[in-house]
Amino acid sequence: SVAVVLLYGRPHLEHFEPAVFEHDAARALAAKVSVKASDPYTARYPAHYGAGLSVMTSDGATHMFDAPDALGDPENPLNEDAIADKARTLMAAGGLSAAAADRLASAALALAQGGSLADYVGALSQPMRGAS
Repeated sequence: SVAVVLLYGRPHLEHFEPAVFEHDAARALAAKVSVKASDPYTARYPAHYGAGLSVMTSDGATHMFDAPDALGDPENPLNEDAIADKARTLMAAGGLSAAAADRLASAALALAQGGSLADYVGALSQPMRGAS
């Protein structure tokens, strides 16, 4: 994951397909990544799922990044648009049509504002695959 982000920026689902890791640049960078559990993150777990990153560039400079809470955790939530986009992306990867993904995501998000459970169940019962 670290190699993917360093190479491509914000990761997308397609960045985790096996073919990406067959690229020489991805393999070379991934081989330089090491992961270890350490404080302060282990001390905060399981209340917080944070992580830190230290990158040393070829010129010897070190760059540090700290995320005390993982993106999507209650302490660092995604906004509603990001949640809907992620849901649509995952549903499309699972074979749902764009129209079905939109219906289901909209019905699910509406529940938080008092939307109808019947509408949500109805979205689930609609044809999910095929043409958008």
